Amino acid sequence: MKKIILIFVFFLFGFVNAFSQNAEEIYDKGGDAMIIKDWKTAAKFYEEYIRLMPGNAKGYVSLGAAMLELKQTETAFKLFDKAIEVDPSYAKGFSSRGAVNLMFGNKIKAEEDLLTSLKLDSTDATAWSTLAVLYIIGDDEAKGLDCYSNALRVNPNAVEVYWNRGAFYLARDKYDLALQDVEKAMEILPNASKNYYFRGTIYKYQNKFEDALIDFNKAVELDPNDAECFLRRGILLSAMGDYSKALEDFEKSYKMNPALKEQTIEYYKETLEKWEKNKK
Repeated sequence: MKKIILIFVFFLFGFVNAFSQNAEEIYDKGGDAMIIKDWKTAAKFYEEYIRLMPGNAKGYVSLGAAMLELKQTETAFKLFDKAIEVDPSYAKGFSSRGAVNLMFGNKIKAEEDLLTSLKLDSTDATAWSTLAVLYIIGDDEAKGLDCYSNALRVNPNAVEVYWNRGAFYLARDKYDLALQDVEKAMEILPNASKNYYFRGTIYKYQNKFEDALIDFNKAVELDPNDAECFLRRGILLSAMGDYSKALEDFEKSYKMNPALKEQTIEYYKETLEKWEKNKK
């Protein structure tokens, strides 16, 4: 009888282990879909993972991240809430909810969530970076820069932190510092299109149009499915007087991501007007 019980337990353990392994494979497929920006497919995989592993908080956080990309912010917030309910010790649940609270303008709640996250995991560079944004928005730039420094101290390869801090410097016309950050990001991720269109943007503001165009072309080559690559190149081409090609880039970017049109419609209208004048 004891032998039968042991065999039963062994088979049960083997079944649970295989079940868990299958779930992790599904979770990884969700991650692969996120990398190629196929948010809907990623969401489906994460939903399936949650069905199989309802007690694992990472499923809710990852599905929430996909929902954010799909512009379903309220749904994402509820998923991050659920992650915290499932596992109050999971730092990513708090940092993710803190980021959404910041998006909603709930700065006090955002700070509470982010500080809780960092108490649980002080090595989360993304949480430090989000906290930096919160302080900068609140006009405490020194505190924000300290947070960026902390982020890079705990993770010197956190590319997103270099991008975010570089954007901070760019917005303040500190082009040399912005270039230092984007070029550091290039060392870490040499084939990321964002590095090139970010550096191209810096060159544009420095009136180095030819250098900027080289970088924008490289960005498009690296990721022809990234709408922002075409958008930024279109803005540059318009500034260079190549209105026809600029309009082509604008239209490609809007087709890929219609939300960009609302944000940049004035650039498009101005370019279209200049193109029509040049035709006469």
